[in-house]
Order: sequence, then structure tokens, then C-alpha cells
Amino acid sequence: MSYPITRHFVLPFLKKYITSIKGQKNLPEYNPFIVAANHISQTDPFFIFTTLFPKYKKKIHFIANRGNYGSIFERLIASKWAGCILLDPKNKKDSVKKAIKLIEKNKLVGIFPEGERVPDSNDLRRGKTGVIRIALESKVPILPIGIITKGEKHRIKRGDLHSLGWDALNHYGIKGHRTKLVIGKPISLEKYYNQPVTYELLRKLTNLVMEELAKLSGKQYNY
Repeated sequence: MSYPITRHFVLPFLKKYITSIKGQKNLPEYNPFIVAANHISQTDPFFIFTTLFPKYKKKIHFIANRGNYGSIFERLIASKWAGCILLDPKNKKDSVKKAIKLIEKNKLVGIFPEGERVPDSNDLRRGKTGVIRIALESKVPILPIGIITKGEKHRIKRGDLHSLGWDALNHYGIKGHRTKLVIGKPISLEKYYNQPVTYELLRKLTNLVMEELAKLSGKQYNY
């Protein structure tokens, strides 16, 4: 059972910071799918988890950039406990392969197609094609989720661990910001499964997902 202790303490706490969740009727009955969302804060995965866990009772294996945590933190916390797929910038294909293997095992995978956080901006970054590569190869739909909140004040002097702790306190504790989530309809790519996977197709479908995320999050996608 995923998070047998944490879910009884962390979920009720995080729910206090979610003002609304729209589109819950769009949540599919469980079959593996990919969660795709815009990325504002390091706390985004926690709010997505809080929203989906009550229905699916499963971890969401987010693809995450390797931080400055050190090998022990990465191995024990990020990888083992949270189930993150740690992205090696020098070998991005490996993360795609790991995500596909998890989906084959009936797991949930989450990805932020922008790749990095975009705080306090009306525009989304140009989407990366990894989400489409995974969806086409694993033949699963993409569940888009728009996140609406204020951006963090980033502090990275001591690495991402310090950034997460301080930004969460600054963002939610001191300033009292709240988060809204808007769940869109699952995006099926079934009609593209038998087509050659060209860069043009990857770019076209990535833009399709990003335009949906822009609509759900109230932002602009200018690519």
C-alpha cells in the first residue's frame, strides 16, 4: 500500500492549501495514464498527488531533475520513497525507458513538459517532447492538469533541498497563497499509434498538449 503513514498526515495538511479542484469528472477509471501539468512550484507534485491519490491509491512516479541532494537522498528519498524517475541530463532516453517500464507494470507516471518551473509568468515554456514519446510507445492517454497559483521566490544557494523547504514556507506559510487545480479531459493519441514517430509529429502533439495546459492554467503558449 502506497504511503501507509504519510497519507494520513500529509494529505489532510496539503488539502488546506487547495482552494478548488475542477474537472474531477474527467478522471478516468483506472488504467495506466500519464499525468502532464504546467510547472510553477516545487510543491506541484504534492498537490497533484493529494488530488489523485484518494481515487487511485497509487504513487505518481514523477520525472524529476537530479538535484544537489547527494546520492543518499536521491536513492532513499527521491527514488525509493517518492518513486521519482531521476532525470540524467546526459542520458534523457534512460528516463523515458524507465517511465515506459513503470507504465507496463500498471503504474502512474507524471511529467512536467516544460522541464523547469516557471514562476510568476503568464507564459508557458516550450514543451519538451518526452511526454509524447512515452505516450506513443506505451500507448496510454495523457491526463492534463492545469495548476494555478503564485510563483515561488527561488533560493538555490544551498541546492534544491533548501529551495524546496524555504520556498514552501515562503509561498504557503508566510504569504498564505493557495492553489487551484483544473483537470482536463484525457488526451488520446490512439490514431497516431501506427504512424512513423518523426520529430514533426512529436512537436505537433507536444504543442497540442501544451495548448491544453495553457487553457487549463489560464496561461499563454506562444510556440
